[in-house]
Amino acid sequence: MKKLFLLMLSLAALTFNACNKDDNGDGNETYTGKLIKTIDLNEEGVYTFTYDNQQRLTKVVSEWDGERSEIYYTYSSNRIVAAWDDCDYIYHLDADGYLIEQEWEESGSDPELGFKYQYTDGFLSRIVNLTNTDTAYTYSWANGNLSKAGDETYTYTDKENKLNLNAFQVLGMNPFRLDEEYLDFKGTSPKNLPASIPNSIDHGSSVSFTYTFDSDGYPTEIVISDSEGNELIEITYY
Repeated sequence: MKKLFLLMLSLAALTFNACNKDDNGDGNETYTGKLIKTIDLNEEGVYTFTYDNQQRLTKVVSEWDGERSEIYYTYSSNRIVAAWDDCDYIYHLDADGYLIEQEWEESGSDPELGFKYQYTDGFLSRIVNLTNTDTAYTYSWANGNLSKAGDETYTYTDKENKLNLNAFQVLGMNPFRLDEEYLDFKGTSPKNLPASIPNSIDHGSSVSFTYTFDSDGYPTEIVISDSEGNELIEITYY
């Protein structure tokens, strides 16, 4: 079974679950539910998440095969920076807090163009690669859930998505064609927890998700199944 998570390199995700989040003006929304503390991939590694007093993600530590990696997040008006090793990933937001452009900057060099984000009715509808504008990814939404990403279709459970982090990244299935990202911005996290991806290009087969919940409706275990077998994700909360 393919590894579901890689070392974290960049960000760019958004959110919709308005009943649990309030806009604080910097693109990352203030979350009022439980905050994820760890995501344990068992044999594939553990991720630990730290937040500030506004419940914004400030640090992610990944421990993988005896190696440790850290990403630090800083926030300012219309801008979020993720610092990883000697590279900064810079995210520009519009006045309403939607991510509109990403770039990155290695130590001692000028920023390089990354991606531009476009929205329809408040949901991400297109990502354009600014270094190759012929490359773009398109998205369709229905009932608050991502229904199609390129050639991949998604189905959903009737369970509310209560996760404070990007649900797709927690599941190891990022449909936005970037590397890892856990930040929840506006416009791309589903309202419900995904049930399956019937035609996953990344896995070469369908992928399904089975959840175990705590008494408050937060997933504590997720089994991800594809044609090669099952993989267990365990989640703890603060």
